[in-house]
Amino acid sequence: MRQFLISRGVVRSGVANFKPCGLALVCVLLLFHAFLAAAEPAGAHADASHNSDKRILLLSSYHLTHSWTAGLIETIMSDTQQPPNAPQFDIDDYDAMRNPSSAVMEQLWSEHLIMLKSGQYDLLVLLDDPVIELVLRHRDELPPNLPVVFAGLESNLGTPRTLPPNFTGVFRADRPEDTLRTAAALYPNTKKILVISDASQPSLKFESQLKAQNLSINGITPEYLNTAELSQDEIFRRLSAMPPDTILMLSPWRGLYGNGYRTMAAFAADLRTSWKRPFFVNGTALLEHGALGGYVCNPVMTGHAAAKLISAVLKTGSANGIMPVRICAIPEFDYKELTDNGLDPRQLPHDAILRNRPPTIWDRHRTAIIAGGVGVLLAGCCAIGLLGGFLLISKRNAKRVKDFYFSLPARVGAIAKDERLLYISADSSDDNMVKQAKRLKEIPGIDYEKVSAAVKRVFATGQRQTLDYFSGSTRRSISIARLPSKIFGEDAVVWLSHDNSELREARKQAEESSSRLREQLELWNMVIDALPIMIFIKRPTDDFRYTLTNRFFNDFVGRSAAEVVGKNDAELFQHRETVVFRAMDITVMENGQRENEESATDWAGKLHSLRTTKMPFVSAGGERLLLGMTVDISELNRRINEHKLTTFCLKTLLQEKTLSAGLFEVSRAVCNHFSASRSFIMQFDTNKKTITNCGEYVADGKKAIFSAVSNHRFSARPDWAERLRTNPSITIRDFSKSKHEEFGISWMPLIEQAHLRSMYVNRLMLKGRVWGYAALTFEDDVRELDDGELALLDDLANFINMMLERDRVQRELIALLEQAGRDNEEKSRLLVQAQAADKAKSFFIASVSHEIRTPLNAVIGFADLLRDELLPPDTRREYLESISYSGNALLQLINDVLDLSKLEADHMELTPEPMRFADTAEDTMRVFTPKAAKLGLKLELEIGEMPELLLDKSRIRQILFNLIGNAVKFLNP
Repeated sequence: MRQFLISRGVVRSGVANFKPCGLALVCVLLLFHAFLAAAEPAGAHADASHNSDKRILLLSSYHLTHSWTAGLIETIMSDTQQPPNAPQFDIDDYDAMRNPSSAVMEQLWSEHLIMLKSGQYDLLVLLDDPVIELVLRHRDELPPNLPVVFAGLESNLGTPRTLPPNFTGVFRADRPEDTLRTAAALYPNTKKILVISDASQPSLKFESQLKAQNLSINGITPEYLNTAELSQDEIFRRLSAMPPDTILMLSPWRGLYGNGYRTMAAFAADLRTSWKRPFFVNGTALLEHGALGGYVCNPVMTGHAAAKLISAVLKTGSANGIMPVRICAIPEFDYKELTDNGLDPRQLPHDAILRNRPPTIWDRHRTAIIAGGVGVLLAGCCAIGLLGGFLLISKRNAKRVKDFYFSLPARVGAIAKDERLLYISADSSDDNMVKQAKRLKEIPGIDYEKVSAAVKRVFATGQRQTLDYFSGSTRRSISIARLPSKIFGEDAVVWLSHDNSELREARKQAEESSSRLREQLELWNMVIDALPIMIFIKRPTDDFRYTLTNRFFNDFVGRSAAEVVGKNDAELFQHRETVVFRAMDITVMENGQRENEESATDWAGKLHSLRTTKMPFVSAGGERLLLGMTVDISELNRRINEHKLTTFCLKTLLQEKTLSAGLFEVSRAVCNHFSASRSFIMQFDTNKKTITNCGEYVADGKKAIFSAVSNHRFSARPDWAERLRTNPSITIRDFSKSKHEEFGISWMPLIEQAHLRSMYVNRLMLKGRVWGYAALTFEDDVRELDDGELALLDDLANFINMMLERDRVQRELIALLEQAGRDNEEKSRLLVQAQAADKAKSFFIASVSHEIRTPLNAVIGFADLLRDELLPPDTRREYLESISYSGNALLQLINDVLDLSKLEADHMELTPEPMRFADTAEDTMRVFTPKAAKLGLKLELEIGEMPELLLDKSRIRQILFNLIGNAVKFLNP
């Protein structure tokens, strides 16, 4: 209606300038516009329902870039977002393909449940099976009055009438049997039908439901190939061995390469290299990627149905009484694939949708036909008025055109075949000889031979010619083109020439400047791409979209620079990360530079710890932009956490009263550090062929299983004690792919009860023999540890070995003393001293072995950080001081070890020399004064007059360092 009123105003404003024929034109325009207004869909301008205050939380099972998900969400948003009173959507995805772990999905749901319980949402919308099934398991936790609408559900939940209260939605009904029947009609000579599925739950469900139908297509029973245990090469090898007259159908899910994440489009590209015949599908993802087609559920149809249910629920405030909808798959095929393979489209169902079908004449020229019809109508009305007007203005326009050409700063002319000048004009700088010339060669300063040859080529070929020539010291350009013979009544060409000396010089300078700028840009791009940090620039005025990124940033998100530029964080990262990034961006643009530690998930689904610095700046064009620099500190944080873990384990093993209590605490710490399901320690009795648990810790929600193992018989084959004798560790990355012989059939009940998927075992040694092993297990999902994590497990096993040896020595010493008798106090005192000395020695050795690694790791870590040339001077100075301090500490530890060795070998020698004790004491006090001041302590030296003494200066300094250092370290102010 608004367009009609505007058009009507335009027409009305011009009525006074029209003659009767113009009035007729106005009438035609009004009638045509009224026709368009009448053809507008009914209700197109009706007021939208008042949903402006409604908020909807939409949770998608799959990533928002998934083609099905993107089409479904786009349709729902398009149908429900009718301005000005549209509901507000908050959208998040569970990315179930790359994050299939139930633990990950449960964690995400716990975050969303908090949002739902806060009462800020009026409706919950769920897309596709994984997230729908997750919410159904937790439906009792939802607010009682919160309605739920789902879309794309394939699971068997009974009839729609058995849905939980306040639930409604759109069911999908796949028709794979119809796909196979249509395939058999297209290929009547088929001898075999093969259906491929993968390891995902939806695909396994699809396979089982299809098997349950006991299909027989033209007497052929389909065969099934599940790729869960197959590699890519094995899949294609099996397909290559199939008969050429085999029908191949894929399940509607991706995966298809074992348990790895792989897009269907990528699989189709590889499939076409080994399978020459078109294949059939039950989803839209592979159409136009080599698939012939099949019965598919269109996301647009599903989205329209879901949008209607959403509007109905928002209107009533409840899903009760609103019946769900079932969307059946429809036949959709690729016309190009059909024709390229010589197939008859008439064998398809009558209602089949054909993609890539050549457009009809009406499709190709619809606009032109309509425009032509209207044009004919308008032309008839305008012809009479235009004819009179044309006669009146033609003479006036002719004069204007002539004056225009003569005012051009160029020469314009027309030449006949015999080189007669039919017309010529010249710029003001030309003399009268140019204007008076009658033939081409009479034009002064022209390169006659060059221009004449070009004119002849234009007459001969009809192709335009352009060339340069010198007229004296002036460089001119000339363009020559063919003219219709009716203009001058004979064949002719038109030519135009102009002075281009200044233009060529300017172009040369521009090209040189452009070349220099291009070289500088290439050098700059090489520099920022070579930096081992992520660099990016965002445009705040355009929703903080990226305008520049370097190679490290592009590698992190798994896209090219062209794919990243123009996108914002919501299109590259997970929703909860995007919220944090956006809040920091806004704060930086308002308050200036800021540094923050944050986490982000890369393209492969791995979580990283990042330190990001952001600052606003003004570009050369005056635009305010945001510059960001991000350093991946995951490895640094990992080293810090590993240091904390090893320190805790060492202290625990030394301080616990009993070895068993210490082992349990170590198991707990290791299990929590790796986010494992359980951690436990087993001891062998190789004589009895039994094994006993010495401590098990289980994560929250798990049940202790191995702690009940006591004198459990283990099978002779394999003999884990024997395996660990020659191998320091045993790794089972995936129990589902391992054979029973690898871990012994006697363990099967416990393994099945614990749902083990991955297990990492490190042997424990005592007196050069295998004592047992420490195990770390992951359940429900496979977990692969990297080399650094495996090395950490080796170090922790060595700590336990050391404590086992200490415990053995203590027990043997106690046994010897008990045999000799402990009736008198002297023997008791000797016993206590022996235990204390042994424990002190073990503590010293363990502490030193650990403390040597600590400063050494610090030196290496800070040295790596110093490679960053962008570090500010203060930070660089701080890192250098840390390296110096750690190096001195390392040197002191090494000296302590050497001194201990000398003491044990009775080789410790003192070197007395004259010295002033007060000077050495003052030097020592000066070292610890700054540290004491930071702790709020005050050091004072009180010493009387002392003569020079014969003392070992280094040993006196060592004693003072230890005494004062311990006092500062352990004294609480």
